[in-house]
Amino acid sequence: NKPCYYWGLRSERMKHFWKHFLKNPIYGIRMLQLKYLFFKNPSQRLFISNEIIMKEFSELGLSTKRMIIREERCIKNIGTPSLNNQISELTFLIIGQLRKEKHIETSISAFKLANIPNSYLKLVGKIRDNYTNTITRAINKDKRIECISDFLPYDEFNKWFTKSHFVLFADEQGPSCITNGTMMEALINYRPIICPNYNPYSYYINKYNIGILYEPGNIIDYANALKKAQSLGTSYFVPYIKSFLNTILFNKVSKKFISDIKENSYDLSK
Repeated sequence: NKPCYYWGLRSERMKHFWKHFLKNPIYGIRMLQLKYLFFKNPSQRLFISNEIIMKEFSELGLSTKRMIIREERCIKNIGTPSLNNQISELTFLIIGQLRKEKHIETSISAFKLANIPNSYLKLVGKIRDNYTNTITRAINKDKRIECISDFLPYDEFNKWFTKSHFVLFADEQGPSCITNGTMMEALINYRPIICPNYNPYSYYINKYNIGILYEPGNIIDYANALKKAQSLGTSYFVPYIKSFLNTILFNKVSKKFISDIKENSYDLSK
């Protein structure tokens, strides 16, 4: 009967049962069974990364008293912006695995449409899912766009953030909200983000002003977001990013975490 906590990283498997059932009925039935057992037992609880994911589980019928919000990532210290490490020309970065769901060609089209003088787009990460031809066609020998298809060690991975000015996202919207590790790495390295206007991006940008939103699928709006980034510059976002990073400092997160677990430790069946 002791509380047992799991990471509630996403609600998709509970939220979209029929999609999984139609794909694999045995797996779908097993999922439904596990969901029933989980909801029935008040000792089964969740750690949730943010308010969006908590809301999704709450809409499925799980009491908020059985959930604790704790950012998935926390940091020991907030570091420095390292703006002197940036490439002298305005540089946009897409980093991580380069796969179809990230719609790299959309970002390339927006970059070309923006046509900002002396600007560059860097694509860094291993290309997946036979996506090479799509990316190559989209680049079309544009010398301002460089693609480095390789797995990078962590130090090299981080260097690309500090070399760049803004980090771009054009990910396909999933059926439920998820946390985004690349987004967090960008912010930890004090690099503002340019993202489609849906969660989790809109949640963090609207709350902390750590980047720029554009309407998903709208190339003109995306290109205008890049121009706005050029106008504002990285330094404009530094105090806002610093304010956000203060919320995920290990000492703050751990104290709140301990307090919330103590408050949440009562037996809900009583």
